[in-house]
Amino acid sequence: MGVLIDLSQIMSNGIGVLIRSVAADGMDVDASTRASATISTIAGAVIGVAGAVGAGAAISGAITGVAGAASAGTIVAGLVGGPAIILPVVMFIITSLISVFFGFVMLTIRQAAIIMVVVLARS
Repeated sequence: MGVLIDLSQIMSNGIGVLIRSVAADGMDVDASTRASATISTIAGAVIGVAGAVGAGAAISGAITGVAGAASAGTIVAGLVGGPAIILPVVMFIITSLISVFFGFVMLTIRQAAIIMVVVLARS
């Protein structure tokens, strides 16, 4: 039991240091500008890749004739719905997994507390 307490203390100290370092780095005046530039760069890369894939599909569709118009419509629909939805879905999945993990942690703590109460009540 002592080892688990030590590991918990080490983890909490590490997380505390991480939070304090992020807060110290993120509190300067240019933080918003840097964040905006980073997000713009990521969005530009995603749109650029999707555009390159779409252009390739449009060219191949144009070569086949009638399918060119259909693939261009599909490309536009893909640009509107495809890459833009990936990040929210991934973030939803990650946050769901984290919440399930912490739910199990809370159930484990609850069970340990119940066992401690039963053991202390018998003594």
